[in-house]
Amino acid sequence: MDEYEVGSTIKLTVTFKDYDGNLINPTTVTLIIILPSGSTVSIAVDSIYNEGLGIYYANYTITEVGDHTYTYTGETPAIDFSEVHSGFFAAVQHLATDIDALLPQLRLYLGDITEPFRYTTPTLRSAVIFAIKVLMRKWRSKYKIDSVGTVTRNPNYTFEFAAPPTIQYYDEPPIIVQAAIVLKSGIMQEASWQVGSWRDDEIQVSNIEANKARDKSLERDIEWLDKYFKRRLFTAAMEPLPGFEYPPNYREG
Repeated sequence: MDEYEVGSTIKLTVTFKDYDGNLINPTTVTLIIILPSGSTVSIAVDSIYNEGLGIYYANYTITEVGDHTYTYTGETPAIDFSEVHSGFFAAVQHLATDIDALLPQLRLYLGDITEPFRYTTPTLRSAVIFAIKVLMRKWRSKYKIDSVGTVTRNPNYTFEFAAPPTIQYYDEPPIIVQAAIVLKSGIMQEASWQVGSWRDDEIQVSNIEANKARDKSLERDIEWLDKYFKRRLFTAAMEPLPGFEYPPNYREG
């Protein structure tokens, strides 16, 4: 069952076919959503959109936590056609945490800024928490993470700035880049099984170049993070994030 956060807008899609299995546009299409509370939401006909032959969708903004059921009905009286499709999804609501302040920046860094998002909020939170765990050794465990993923400051570490926020501002860039590495590494592993190319007399398809671009993006992140910590150990020289240049008149040293 697909899982989304309360407040997010999701796309509910359906495909209609006639008795012979051919795609068909019914005369009327209706959509009913049964909420966890037991009440129902009827989506207005003018809010159901035709995306192609036999393909319809509606956008729904989730308001309740729990399991949802939705049912599409397509009817064409002229040929006595009627078809019903049902689907399910779950809605959850996560309490805001200190690391949530990093999530918009992580989305921006990943280019995941337009709904529907590629990454869910729980996925980004998990990536940030794992990133902090990865960086613990470099930071001598300046942050602590409990069993439910709550991040706190280590009282045995001397911080330059008082909380809040829990995470010091200049610690945010390496956490964001490390979280991006975690996410991109997962994508690379998945994509490695799909890399290839083929062609016939008319069409040529290849995703090899796209895979190379992902490789380079991941390599840039790893290189930046390595350089960041080397500089932090020996000097306070400024280091730009990947994709951003030094100021025109900046001189190192």
